Amino acid sequence: YFNVSVTQQYVVYDSKDLRQIPNSLSQEYGGVIEADGFIWIPWYFQSIPLVSVSWEGPYIEGESQVYYATAYYSGPLEYHAIVGYTGTATYSGTVSRSEFSHYSGIATYYGYLSTTTTDGYYGEGNYQGTVYKSVPDRFEPEWRMDAKKYILYVADDHGMNDLDKLKDYQEKSGAKVIYIGPSDYSGAVKNIRYSSLADNIEEALEFIAVEEALETRDAVLINEEPFTLEVEDDDPENDTIVERAFKYEHDPNVYFNPEGQSSLPSTWSTYRAAMLDKPGKYVISYRVKDQVSEEPNFEEYNKYSNIAQVVLFGHRRPVVTDFNVNFEYNPATRKYENPDFLVSAYDPDYYDINNFRGRADKGIKEYAYEWKKKNESEFKYGIPNSLDAGTYVFKVMARDIDDAWSLPFEKEVVLSEMEFILKGLFEPEDAKFNPAVGIPASEQLRVRYIETIHAYPVNSVEFSLYQGGSSRTPVRKITNPADVIAVDKALIQWEPIRFYQIPETLPDGSYVATLTAKTNNASTSLRWNMQVVTPVDLQINVPAELYTDESNRITATTSKYVNKVTMLFDSNTYNMSLVDTEGDTKTWQYDLFLPEGYTLGEYIVSITATTSNGNSETKTAQVLVEDPLAVIGDSDKDTYMAGQAMLLTAYSEGRAYSVEAKVWFKNKHTNTDVTELIPERFLGDPPEKEMEWRTRRFKDDPGGRDLVVIIPPEMPDGTYQVEFTAYKMTSDGRIKTAHDTITVKVKGVVYDKSYSEIIGEGF
Repeated sequence: YFNVSVTQQYVVYDSKDLRQIPNSLSQEYGGVIEADGFIWIPWYFQSIPLVSVSWEGPYIEGESQVYYATAYYSGPLEYHAIVGYTGTATYSGTVSRSEFSHYSGIATYYGYLSTTTTDGYYGEGNYQGTVYKSVPDRFEPEWRMDAKKYILYVADDHGMNDLDKLKDYQEKSGAKVIYIGPSDYSGAVKNIRYSSLADNIEEALEFIAVEEALETRDAVLINEEPFTLEVEDDDPENDTIVERAFKYEHDPNVYFNPEGQSSLPSTWSTYRAAMLDKPGKYVISYRVKDQVSEEPNFEEYNKYSNIAQVVLFGHRRPVVTDFNVNFEYNPATRKYENPDFLVSAYDPDYYDINNFRGRADKGIKEYAYEWKKKNESEFKYGIPNSLDAGTYVFKVMARDIDDAWSLPFEKEVVLSEMEFILKGLFEPEDAKFNPAVGIPASEQLRVRYIETIHAYPVNSVEFSLYQGGSSRTPVRKITNPADVIAVDKALIQWEPIRFYQIPETLPDGSYVATLTAKTNNASTSLRWNMQVVTPVDLQINVPAELYTDESNRITATTSKYVNKVTMLFDSNTYNMSLVDTEGDTKTWQYDLFLPEGYTLGEYIVSITATTSNGNSETKTAQVLVEDPLAVIGDSDKDTYMAGQAMLLTAYSEGRAYSVEAKVWFKNKHTNTDVTELIPERFLGDPPEKEMEWRTRRFKDDPGGRDLVVIIPPEMPDGTYQVEFTAYKMTSDGRIKTAHDTITVKVKGVVYDKSYSEIIGEGF
């Protein structure tokens, strides 16, 4: 069993008045609720006898000023002042905001008339009292970024009157809604019929607790999220349990980017793990062993239990690599509005960022945001609707499909006081690259959706790559009006900057892609951090042996960004030739000719590949220089008769010290099918490079005539093979062989009951 703690937040919020109720409700609503956040209650006000209030006009939180509204009083007045008065009246007057967050008003009534005019009341009667009215506050609850979020929407018997606001905030926050009201809300995870608010809220909180307890968690974060292995065992015979053992079987390859094998014991041990150390799938097994008696003679009666197993997955946090946020500037309000976040994030369990493989969503299902003005102490949750000019700090977190949150990625965003706005989307032309991670020199970039907003005409927009405050690449410039798509007052939409090539000679390193808009007197820039990383990817193919007096082919493959490959051999440097380009791979080749008489032995071949921007990679291989070894077999005749001796010859090249011939039979004269040929002249030491060989066919040949090659008289007619093998001693002491096979025919028989026919001179 695994117990994984769950972080919860509750929302307590007044939806009708959009006003925070600080962590408690009045006694009318059943006491104090301890919660982190707000409760949403569509209709919450203090009842005042005979009084209802309709509030009109704006309310600005935190400002001390008088607000004007119309207060309508209707119903039987039972108020007795100087002159007692009973009746119905309507009053129009002013209500002012007090420092105690309620509203006070003074009303004086004359006569019996129902009127909304501000002058002329008749009669004798006056009223003075206090009117309480809740007013809208900004709805920005301080969620924790990695919290699980719930909204308790309490509609009591009035129903839902601000569904659009609820849906909008539900979508923005990702919170689940529990709806308390007279009907059902389709967007809620739980609907509760309104009865007693205290009972309804208690039921809602119980639902949250049960839901979170039932949510299975079969994945934990490696090296940081602990779990508890809870076990229960029982022996029906009440024998003593003497051994409790665990086993952890780890499969590291269920996720992308495996990190190797876990160090947890894969055999039975008493170690009870509380944390996983490597990503992957774990099958955790548990068993116990009982002891019938402490007497050794009863050892065989001690038994192991069945094996209980659970499966647990160890996973990693997702990673936010970068984000950008674009605002729309509203000249009318002088504010930055409608922020649009472009977040780069991935889950290493589900996406290989280096090879661009994995899920289309990269394992990410949700983002959370916090922001504050620079130098403020506390962050605010969510995305602001609008901001004044200034410097802000934003935090972004990503949540993966296993419900793990990334660490916050923090970034400063400067919103210019000059009201000079520049927007654009920076990306590679080839979507397989991520500039924040690395893009090779010679690849292409683009900036789309370029917009400027300024009170004065913007003359041009420029793009280049900067390093250390200076431009390091050619400037691409678009101008007004030639490259303008549309103009709407201060807003200019520009043609995109396309196919901007990173110079192939630009060194690898960190750069800032910079888009700059210019007027006659001002400029503003957008900046994106990027990395130029140009791979070499050198792979070499060098034969283990190089042969003299012939061409030895050596090849290599590299990335398409390599423009030169050289080979160093025996202190000489050779330029390899480009012979093929396929996709992102280039193939290089050099045919190395070693003349006859080249010193034999071991050498090192060193191959170096270099890109245009100076990256290089070198790989080496050890080779053995040898004379080539070859053998060509032959026969003086194509066809023999059974009973005849074959006359075999061979030619060898490559300093062979011996040549053998293997026939397809064993005759009665010998017990072997292999014969050693003799050289036609003195062999020498070392042997000569070329030599002719033959079978022994004369009486005075060393060892006499060769009996192995006599075809048995009973050999059927047919075509048969003879295999020749040449042997050579290499310079490092190894035996090297070469082979050749010929065919001969057998037809008829030479047979005199006693002797075979011997063919050859000198018989």
